[in-house]
Amino acid sequence: MSKMDDYSSSKLRALTDAELAEALKNVLGNANLPRRRVPLPPVLSPKQKMSEKLREIQSYISSLEYNHTGVSYVRMRKDRGAHHVLVTAKELIREALPIQCVEAVFIGLYLLDGEDILSFPLSFKSRVAGQVYRHIVLVVVHAGKYGALGISRCPQLMDKKLKFKSMADIIREYETCYEAVDHELLRVYIGLPFSPDAQPTGMIQWKAIRLSMSKPWTDIEEAANRFAKQGPKLTKYHNRTGELPDECKPWSSDGAEDGADEEVGSGAADDEGDNKSDASDDGGISREAPIGSTPTSPISRNRVFGV
Repeated sequence: MSKMDDYSSSKLRALTDAELAEALKNVLGNANLPRRRVPLPPVLSPKQKMSEKLREIQSYISSLEYNHTGVSYVRMRKDRGAHHVLVTAKELIREALPIQCVEAVFIGLYLLDGEDILSFPLSFKSRVAGQVYRHIVLVVVHAGKYGALGISRCPQLMDKKLKFKSMADIIREYETCYEAVDHELLRVYIGLPFSPDAQPTGMIQWKAIRLSMSKPWTDIEEAANRFAKQGPKLTKYHNRTGELPDECKPWSSDGAEDGADEEVGSGAADDEGDNKSDASDDGGISREAPIGSTPTSPISRNRVFGV
């Protein structure tokens, strides 16, 4: 019997530094340690209902577990093309190590490749006690119903069943979940639907429009639903020209919103790099949110799609 058999996770947390160092000595070079269980990706059948496929994909994503270290185990960049996303997803599946929210979206896109489904990246920016948090999920659309795949420290901010009637409905659901953990949801970003027809090296538009949650809900609802409806057409335009149409561009040129974000410590030019890798896309809730935080509405401007 290995000495490590005497250590449960609760006992390990109670060890002193010296005791922990001794425990680690028993691990290094120990060929008798049990092999870790490696989750296997689902094998989807054409006969399965889409809801069943999504349930299996989400079960697989959840089985990888959340990476609490704050450091990705693979080289990953959001500012590269569709080919990079799929190749990175294959590496994540092969390594089968804990993942964060962006990596869950990569895996979801890979496992849905070739399926008759639309998928939109949906990103969130929230604030609690002066600290800004970011999160991303993959919204999926099939037969007029909306759902989501994802992973987070907070169970409410992970997946959603394929049952919502519109993009606005699923955004409202996430907003309610943020409120339940005392986070003020500042903004929501919707990216162009993922297209396998895009150029392999073409940049994916992760944040095509920006919705300020301080605006009236009717404005948010109209903008989100109209964008979701026109998403496939906008993606074709982007694939053909390499650009977004003017009415879809998400950031203002006057920098007013960036200044508003600097006041809460999120760093300068928050929206300047909307389609670049952002180290703060960390999966949402990292600590228990204090109750009773005072909301402050962000500054925004009306746009053709975003509000």
